Amino acid sequence: MDELGFEWEDITKAKSFEERVEELKAFKEKHGHVRVTVKQDKSLATFCKNMRAARRGTVKRTVTDNIIKALDELSFDWDKKTKSDKAKKSLEERITDLKAFKETHGHVRVTFKQDKSLHGFCAGMQASRRGTGTMAITEDRMKSLDKLGFEWGQQEIK
Repeated sequence: MDELGFEWEDITKAKSFEERVEELKAFKEKHGHVRVTVKQDKSLATFCKNMRAARRGTVKRTVTDNIIKALDELSFDWDKKTKSDKAKKSLEERITDLKAFKETHGHVRVTFKQDKSLHGFCAGMQASRRGTGTMAITEDRMKSLDKLGFEWGQQEIK
């Protein structure tokens, strides 16, 4: 491994928050921002992602006022969207997509083969109405979908 240029380090030793802040400062000096991508620095990008998740309360980690202050001083973007978040569309966008689909196909029974993303949305809405899904299903959403002729039964999977 030495001949290949492998850098030996103790991978079991996690970096401290202070070390990560110093890495972010250095990154900001070099790039002018702290929007670290996985391609630029996987470890630091993961740290940033974990900080956002901790502040949202989606992981078991405490984010103290001091942590928030230290990252805010670097202009840390607490609301940065991941690639998967960017791909998510609002309900209004989904309704527009379904209207366009209906104009083309004459119905709103979207198959996986026709549009994987829109099919997933429809299946998610159906599951949520049955009480087994995770999407927010309100009376207004149901009415909007009903106006399009949305079928609340099981989506066809092809």
